[in-house]
Amino acid sequence: MTEMVSLFERGGPLMWVLLILLALTVGVLLDRCIYFLSTSLPRSSMAEHWERRLAEYDRLPGSSEKLLEHLDLSLRPIERRAFFLWKENEPLRLARFLLDHPGVHPQEVRRFGEDLIWRMNRRTPALATLSQLSPLIGLLGTITGMIVAFSTISQTESPSMASLATGIWEALITTAAGLIVAIPAQAGHAILERLAARRIHLMNSISGLFLAGPAEEHP
Repeated sequence: MTEMVSLFERGGPLMWVLLILLALTVGVLLDRCIYFLSTSLPRSSMAEHWERRLAEYDRLPGSSEKLLEHLDLSLRPIERRAFFLWKENEPLRLARFLLDHPGVHPQEVRRFGEDLIWRMNRRTPALATLSQLSPLIGLLGTITGMIVAFSTISQTESPSMASLATGIWEALITTAAGLIVAIPAQAGHAILERLAARRIHLMNSISGLFLAGPAEEHP
């Protein structure tokens, strides 16, 4: 612990900026993890209810079980079951909205879907910004540290290799710190985007089936 504090102090004032960026990264990741986990908690008591409602919906094109057939084809069995078990995930919320508002205008569905997408992607772009900003700040700290180190050495009549090496490795501390912030921020951003893209795909599939029009009547 003492060594970490010593390295932090040797890194210079920009280490405080990187520490703030690290705290922001951890905060955003925790917030998004809590969100996606809280919208994936199983509620088995609700599963059969919504599965039955979707199966009995008579406005789907082709047959009343068109949506369930589509889910069977597009999802693995465990994913299909999870669709009905998720607590308040966006695809299920969209399906509930369409079930409760038969004949709703597509514009209203689009507006409702955009609100759900905004909730999914909330704060996620901040991770991309943090992953790009932290290495630049770390590099700036390294450059300023190198300037100070070489400036000090230039004022010495006979600088030693040891003093030169010390100035260089101290200057590189901020670069390492910047990468420590950037790597989890970039990885978290990619994972969260993938999770959101999966749910958006389901939302598009569901809305497309519901808005395709009522089932055709055959004589």
